[in-house]
Amino acid sequence: MPRRYEIEVAPTGYRSLKTVKDKKLRREIARTIDGLDRAPEDQGKALLGPLEGMRSVHAARGRFRILYKVDTRSKLVSVLLIGERAPGREADIYALAQKLLTTFTRSEED
Repeated sequence: MPRRYEIEVAPTGYRSLKTVKDKKLRREIARTIDGLDRAPEDQGKALLGPLEGMRSVHAARGRFRILYKVDTRSKLVSVLLIGERAPGREADIYALAQKLLTTFTRSEED
């Protein structure tokens, strides 16, 4: 049996999960995160462009996305952000991820 992956939830992932007020939706999202312990690189889709290196999987009936990174060498899944897909809105999960990445990159350059 293949070794399972360890799952870590980054502070940004934890904070974004806490913003989901509906407990049933939070449980569904948590179940999807727990399912990433087996073959996470085969789940969801690989992201492109500025978010390259991350993956996205649907959760809670497709309403939410979980953004994560997979380290196959150390068998680690890092959940980075959880949010709704809302194209064209500032609250869109991919727009938020790009904003965080830009802020993080700028702070590293300073």
